Amino acid sequence: DREQIVYMLKNIDGVEKIKISKNGQYTLIITEDIREKLFHECVKNNITILTMYIKQLTLEEIFLQLTNNERNETNV
Repeated sequence: DREQIVYMLKNIDGVEKIKISKNGQYTLIITEDIREKLFHECVKNNITILTMYIKQLTLEEIFLQLTNNERNETNV
């Protein structure tokens, strides 16, 4: 159940933001490595994890995000 999963994720220390795609994929913005905590919480709540990985942004990706945000703010 989507509400149960979101509630569980929000209560894990280190989860800053949760994004859910149309196909049901969850993307978490985190402030620390939560893989072990996430695994244990999922087991406790009988939730299956199919794939889990950490994607770190490159400096170029961070720069593009920052400059796009600035551009969007000036266009408002």
